Amino acid sequence: MLHWPPAAKTASAFASEYMGKEHRLLRTLQAFKDTVPTTELRLESAVSAGWPGWAIVLVAGLIWFGFLQFPAWAVLGWGRASFSWAHYWRPWLAFIATMAGSGLVVFWGIFLYSSIFFLMPASGAELSPENREIRSGLNVGAVRSTVLDCVFKAGYQPCGSDSFAFDTVPKGVTVAQVQRLQYWKPSTFDRWRFTWRGMQRISPQFVVQLLWTEKPVETVITINAGSEHVFGREAAKNWQALLDAVKAALKAKETAPDSK
Repeated sequence: MLHWPPAAKTASAFASEYMGKEHRLLRTLQAFKDTVPTTELRLESAVSAGWPGWAIVLVAGLIWFGFLQFPAWAVLGWGRASFSWAHYWRPWLAFIATMAGSGLVVFWGIFLYSSIFFLMPASGAELSPENREIRSGLNVGAVRSTVLDCVFKAGYQPCGSDSFAFDTVPKGVTVAQVQRLQYWKPSTFDRWRFTWRGMQRISPQFVVQLLWTEKPVETVITINAGSEHVFGREAAKNWQALLDAVKAALKAKETAPDSK
């Protein structure tokens, strides 16, 4: 639940989707357009994306509601409840429990309220994010460095990655590889904002999938937002600008004299 709303697929979910169906990915490469070898998907590495900030929101809520209760406590109980665990541990325990309980109730209220709009796409999202597929004759190293340069300039930071190899059966020769890289804004407050719809995502994840072969050199880049919706026109506009910047940078790199 702390991964709500649904973000990019985990490595295990990706493997489950394509295990035994490797041809669905390999057919997108020109080298295997006519003939697809029998292969098996092998996990090489995986780094978890972690929590998308809800733990920080929860702690901030607890602290905030504690401060809201402080004025009343100061007026009504400052002189009566001096700090002494020997005689006043019950009032202090009740105060702490009330503070924590208030924060939890409000947090889950916001969570459920926001969930209504995530389950009603027409009400919760103004624009849907565009996915982008780009084919390049560059090797994967050049593609990766070009894409990530655009991502870092947009203020994104890495939050997870995984990579797989396609090994032929039965010889075990690697004929292609796929790597998925996930990026998001490092600050929780750059990813979420409280609106009349509740907690809304204001910057999507940047999830790029690199599928490549070395003989011949070809890389297929697939970019998506890691979720079904981008909330707000400004966020959708920024997302579109980032996709265009990546496409332009790859084209410029591919046509540069020293690109080969």
